[in-house]
Amino acid sequence: MTDWAMMMAGVLAMATAVFHGWLGEVRVMGPVLGALRGQPAPAGSRRLHWLIRLSWQAGSVAWFGGGAILAAWPWVADKRVLVFLVLAAVFAFGAAGNAVVLRGRHPGWVLLTGAAALACLAAF
Repeated sequence: MTDWAMMMAGVLAMATAVFHGWLGEVRVMGPVLGALRGQPAPAGSRRLHWLIRLSWQAGSVAWFGGGAILAAWPWVADKRVLVFLVLAAVFAFGAAGNAVVLRGRHPGWVLLTGAAALACLAAF
């Protein structure tokens, strides 16, 4: 019963993450960023728009990762590897978004890349 509840919790979390990401793009990001288009910088800058969008989606990615851990938990022999690799993927998403949008000028991408790499090393 516990395994079933954990798997269902994971599926529910992943579905919520997908719905959050999609609904956020349609109902929140579209109208908000559309209203900012044509405004003077920084409010109208494309980079700021991408930063806002990726910051919103970071929550969705983290929720999806948490759901994946819960859903896969009963079938994975080495639970530690599962947790470390999923967290590494979540950190890597944040690092990539930070590096691309901020053009490498913010140190967050370096720190998150380091966290992702160390989590991968710790998994094995």
